[in-house]
Amino acid sequence: MKFEYHPRVLEQLGTELITSNEIAIAELVKNSYDANAKKTQIHFLTSIHELNKEKHLYPISNELFDDVTKVAGKSPLIIIEDDGDGMDYEVLKKAFFTVGSTYKKDELKKKQNKRIILGDKGLGRLASQRLAPVLFVETKGKKEKEGTFVKVDWIEIIKNKNLESPEKKIKDESKDTYTRLWMVGNWEYVSEGQTTKFPIKIEDYIRQGNPQQELYAENAGEIFLTEALQTNLSYLFTPFEKKISDFQIKAFYNNKKINTKFNNEAENIAEIIHYFKIESNKESSFHASMEIRPWYLERIHENLCDGNFQQFQLKHSGYKNLIKKYKQRFDSSLAVNYDLNVFLEKYKKTFSSESLEILTKISPIESKVFSFKRDQKLLRLAIDSALDNGFLKKQFTTTAMKPFLDIHNGIRLYRGGHRIATLGDKESDWLKLQQSRTRGQQFFRFELGNNLGYIKITDPEQNFIQEVSSRTELKENDFSKELMKLLNIIFNELFYHFTRSAYYISRDIFDEEKLIPKVTNVEIENKIDEAEKLIQKTKKALKNFKESVKILAINRELNDDNKVNSVKSAIDKIINDSRNIDDSINNTISTAATAKETLNSAKIKYKEIELESYNNYKLMANGLITEVITHELHDLLGKQKTDVMFNDYLNEIKEFLVNNNARKLMVNNLKPIEIRVNQLTEKVDSLNKFYQFIEKTFLYKGNFDDLVKENVFEFLSEFKEKINPRLSKHKIHFSFDKFDVDWLAPRGTLIHVFYNLFTNSNSWIKYRRNKAKRDKFFMSTETDYIKIELKDDNTIWHYDSGTGVLPQLNNTLFHPLVSGKNNGRGMGLYIIKKLLESFGASIHLRDEANKYGYKYIFEIKLQNELLNL
Repeated sequence: MKFEYHPRVLEQLGTELITSNEIAIAELVKNSYDANAKKTQIHFLTSIHELNKEKHLYPISNELFDDVTKVAGKSPLIIIEDDGDGMDYEVLKKAFFTVGSTYKKDELKKKQNKRIILGDKGLGRLASQRLAPVLFVETKGKKEKEGTFVKVDWIEIIKNKNLESPEKKIKDESKDTYTRLWMVGNWEYVSEGQTTKFPIKIEDYIRQGNPQQELYAENAGEIFLTEALQTNLSYLFTPFEKKISDFQIKAFYNNKKINTKFNNEAENIAEIIHYFKIESNKESSFHASMEIRPWYLERIHENLCDGNFQQFQLKHSGYKNLIKKYKQRFDSSLAVNYDLNVFLEKYKKTFSSESLEILTKISPIESKVFSFKRDQKLLRLAIDSALDNGFLKKQFTTTAMKPFLDIHNGIRLYRGGHRIATLGDKESDWLKLQQSRTRGQQFFRFELGNNLGYIKITDPEQNFIQEVSSRTELKENDFSKELMKLLNIIFNELFYHFTRSAYYISRDIFDEEKLIPKVTNVEIENKIDEAEKLIQKTKKALKNFKESVKILAINRELNDDNKVNSVKSAIDKIINDSRNIDDSINNTISTAATAKETLNSAKIKYKEIELESYNNYKLMANGLITEVITHELHDLLGKQKTDVMFNDYLNEIKEFLVNNNARKLMVNNLKPIEIRVNQLTEKVDSLNKFYQFIEKTFLYKGNFDDLVKENVFEFLSEFKEKINPRLSKHKIHFSFDKFDVDWLAPRGTLIHVFYNLFTNSNSWIKYRRNKAKRDKFFMSTETDYIKIELKDDNTIWHYDSGTGVLPQLNNTLFHPLVSGKNNGRGMGLYIIKKLLESFGASIHLRDEANKYGYKYIFEIKLQNELLNL
């Protein structure tokens, strides 16, 4: 038995694997590149009679022209030609006319081709079926003095199973090599015995410029490729870097040049740029960062100010100056650098022991993603700010950005500078960015459709990362799996934290610069008092006005001197009262304006409260779970039998085994159980004591205004006793000054604050010890310590011998969901900061650095009225 195949398989390979006409043209252009062409031209002709032989790369013979004309008639046609290596007769037969040929791969192994091969499936030329029913292949290789001209009639091949294609020789004694593909003919559709012919539609590939669609208005009169075709050609080779100098694509419509330029100037109005790179030198490294533009700050500022923006708004250059002023602050939080192995270890639940070796084989890996806002108002802001701050050299058409993003959005994958598959095309969410928007706070995640960028791997011989035959996705193997895990961590975790940090840092800066409206309770109460006084004053003026009008009504006849005098007096009073009323009206208007500002400020505060509430709701949800666990633990501890009882039980069993000559069973089996029971008993006893300690923090009734007096020294002494087992186990010395200071604070505050700081210190000391195993810089001969000092009556310092706080966390450490620990929740310091602020205290990280160059001292301050010395 042997396999047979129907010629229809050629149709399936050509029209079903290649999913669009635009991809088909891109596939044929890739073949030109693989043939080492320096120039490729695409001609769209409404008729063979529009052909201008002088516009082509190489001469067209009259005989060939006549053969094409017979098939084309008056119908449109497409020509793709290049100045590449061309094909000798044998190459044409073994490569072009052999489906699934390995010719390109074989050439790559021989190192005959220095370029990265873009097409290696041996199927690309079948893409021509999508474009026209007849293909003429015209080519000349290096070894022959004549070229070959072959007619391929796809309908004849598929329907009539005639696999033979007639060929002719072309006399050409020049040393030129080239390939030219002619796609001509009418499609036929047969229904009820009637045959209808459909010509090639050139309008599917080109369009006339539109003032509303071109980024630069002066290009509106030019001819362009359709967006879909432009995208497929533009992204064959990365448009984000310097152009590949030795390959050029030109397109013509009836001999008129088509504008094929990809306007990567649009990158200059992106408000955020995310970047990462993995280097694979002697020691592999990982770097990631995020850049913000001035119009990003301006947008955040307007959002924070709400209706009061005009009062606080800066010039466009003012936001650029803020970025410059706080550069170190942004840079330290919006960039990370790791040894690659350390980075993978940080996410050890995701990566395996083989991950480093696998990722190193496809390194360097690099990515840059530009994020935009497509709202017309925000685009106008971005363009104006970009012009004023020197990011743009000339005006953009605002309305053109939306269609630009509609067509070009996506994050594409490249091998070197050459695209892999069609990943990242319109609506292709291969990185699952939209799926990730359902987690966490959406406004800090990527918005699908508003991003433009690339991911570049290194795999020149396509040994590791390959696409499936349809080029719509990657083949699944160890390399593609590890790459996707890496990208998921970077895009949906690391970049998320960068974006989140940028927002909070920006908010803090505007607050510190006094560029956000603030209204205190005292100010609101004063405004209410002023309004009340104004109301009373206005009521009095209106009452006087009514009385004066009444006098005028009584004396309106003016028939004696008394009435005249009464009227005069009333008129004087009305004039005086009108002034008061006028003043009242002006004051009312002023008060209303002030009230509006107050309301806007309250709205801003409300937004902040909403954001805080989001985090607090999550905390409450976690708290409910913790409460259940705590009750179960308490119940377990309450039922725990004493050590003496367990020892009695074990001794009875020992005695029984000895009496029955089962000493071996006792040593090998009972002894390990005894050791384990003693360990568990010791641990449970420790937990019981600690539970009794932390029970003081539980609130069973009352409200958050309740304050209790606690002596700090007495608390720390008891606290040290409770955590001594952990201190001894980890060999950490815990010391604190002897000071007689009482705090007035909500119940349990000291436990929350110092237990969190202690846990963090323990983690940073452990982290330093681990780093010291591979980096002697972090070695220490001293005993590790945690120290608490009283600096003055209302100031306490807490510090330790750990690494200190990593620089990227300096400005975000107290923000929610920020953690320097591998499995940290990122809520501890946020909670204690809010807890301290709730009764007028504060905590912050001081600027002093330890011997490793990191900040490490936490300063806690209380208001004087909360102290009882």
